[in-house]
Amino acid sequence: MEGERVALSRVAAPVERLFYRLSGVEPAREQSWFVYTLSMLASASRLPLALRVAATAACAAAESQGFDGVAPDLAFNTSLSFNHQHNWQNYGGETR
Repeated sequence: MEGERVALSRVAAPVERLFYRLSGVEPAREQSWFVYTLSMLASASRLPLALRVAATAACAAAESQGFDGVAPDLAFNTSLSFNHQHNWQNYGGETR
């Protein structure tokens, strides 16, 4: 966290530098409060979309096995609850 060497530094540091280079991040430069706020908003806006896509894919997989799909409103509710750290789920196990 503060740039000191640890047991995995030899392996993890080159990977970390690669990610920094690809994303255009300068690790020595501090983020301003405004850039941090924009980063948080961008992250929060992408997560529900990714979770809805995953829920749609899960519905398609469930149908191929003969299970009923998840209702769209339930998938949306679950994805938003994960985004807001509620972890509110409606799961009854696999039933046929």
